[in-house]
Amino acid sequence: MRGLKQLTTLDLSGNRLIALSETTLEEIDILGLESHFNLTLNLSGNPFQCTCDTLYFLKWIESKKDSVKNVILKGLKNDSCSFANLKERSLSEISTIILELEKVCFSKSVVIVLSVILIIVFFFIIIIGVFHRYRWKLRYIYYLTRRSLRGYFNRQNGTGNRRKYFEFDAFISFAEEDRTFAFECLTSEILDRQPSLKLCYHHIHFLPGSGIAENIVNAVHNSRKTICVLSKHFLVSEWCLYEFNMANFEKIYNRGDENSLIILILGHVSYDRIPVTMMSYLQSTSYIEVPEENDDRRVLWNNICDAIHDD
Repeated sequence: MRGLKQLTTLDLSGNRLIALSETTLEEIDILGLESHFNLTLNLSGNPFQCTCDTLYFLKWIESKKDSVKNVILKGLKNDSCSFANLKERSLSEISTIILELEKVCFSKSVVIVLSVILIIVFFFIIIIGVFHRYRWKLRYIYYLTRRSLRGYFNRQNGTGNRRKYFEFDAFISFAEEDRTFAFECLTSEILDRQPSLKLCYHHIHFLPGSGIAENIVNAVHNSRKTICVLSKHFLVSEWCLYEFNMANFEKIYNRGDENSLIILILGHVSYDRIPVTMMSYLQSTSYIEVPEENDDRRVLWNNICDAIHDD
């Protein structure tokens, strides 16, 4: 419509218009400003609607109803608009109509915004729940993927002794409070029986400068077996639980479910404090309870040595 500077009247009456688009209204305003004469706009006889979607149009009409320059509206005083419930109101009450619609539309906007927020929060909680439930598996996959990209996987050709493909015979996982048992008892007895065994410990063999989580995955992956000294201290250590879960996933996903995880239960352990994943493992797999008397532990050490060599 631009360039029609000689236009004085625009008749849009009786066209079954429910509203004019915002773009059209802008064009009409520009045309009124550029015209050498005032532009008279006839909108009578159209079934206009009074809804949130047409509120902008009603406000535009209100801004023009007393105008005597640029754009002059004609023939709307006897017209009406329809609400969503089909109730009609005269456009002579347009100011009141706009106030009522603003309240309704504001309420709807609030409901929509709150609904969107609730949906986002709901999906966020679901995502957090999924990540929490599978956090150990996701961590295992993440660090194993990093190893793969760096070319650290132990490649096995299926011939010869599998032991040569692992840097360590066993990774010993224990809580710091159980260090005495891990070294003076477990390690000492194992090496007395099998001096050639190479054992991995977090405080000795972890690579300085690398993250603890990555070091744990490397230790588990590079060891033929993982021995977890399960105690009350083990259950409250985040890193000990991490070591167990990484060893469990290594057993399931990378060792063909072979017996690569050995559990030693040291002292009294409250079963109601054992995580679900670990309890499931203990219920489906044999574990070893460490006897209190040293004389009763002789069979234990022999069984552990046998388990380390068992494929």
